[in-house]
Amino acid sequence: MIKTDLHLDPENEAVILQSIDETDARIDDLPAAVIKLEDMQYVGTADAEMTLARLRRIHWTKPTGEKRRAVVLMSKEEDDTTDDGHSDATQDIYVGGGGLTMMQVVSYHQDATHGDYLVCQPPGSGPPPTVNVAVEPQLQSAIVAQTNPDGVTWHYSTYSASGQSRLRTDDSVTEYISPAFISTDVVPVWSCSNTGVTVSSVAVTLIAITGRQWAEAAS
Repeated sequence: MIKTDLHLDPENEAVILQSIDETDARIDDLPAAVIKLEDMQYVGTADAEMTLARLRRIHWTKPTGEKRRAVVLMSKEEDDTTDDGHSDATQDIYVGGGGLTMMQVVSYHQDATHGDYLVCQPPGSGPPPTVNVAVEPQLQSAIVAQTNPDGVTWHYSTYSASGQSRLRTDDSVTEYISPAFISTDVVPVWSCSNTGVTVSSVAVTLIAITGRQWAEAAS
């Protein structure tokens, strides 16, 4: 028979929730939770002496693009503008909001069908793992025509990944990404769930927002 055991561990100042058998021994292959009471000291309790908290699973994307999840004990949300003396930067986890990180460009790729993207890595020494990062919409090689606010339509073809260029067919002018994506460039990268870009059938959930545009070569 499986029973649920909840008890206080005074030595470690923790509450332990676990499954036990008929001999009151913990069943190791079933989930258990250890709640450190000192970690609750920064939760605002308003007018109440007790804080209601629930176990919830949260999801987030690391700067490398890796999707992660964990079960956490969550209290009711509260205002985040008051300084409570807690070290937010070193002890807290920030989830959602599109988190910005800086990434180093390794290479640039064009794919008119599945979307253009960059291969990037976290800046720094050593060979860290690379991630795929979507190129922002105005630079995508799937664009074959654009109509300006004045009603004039321009047409584009002959995209080149190696030259980071395209041909404006209406007047035979070659345009280039300006400035070009150069290996070792560091670009701002945001989490984004709907980039519209896939690589090897895997959706790309990071996007580089750099403000680059297509432009004629300077004469």
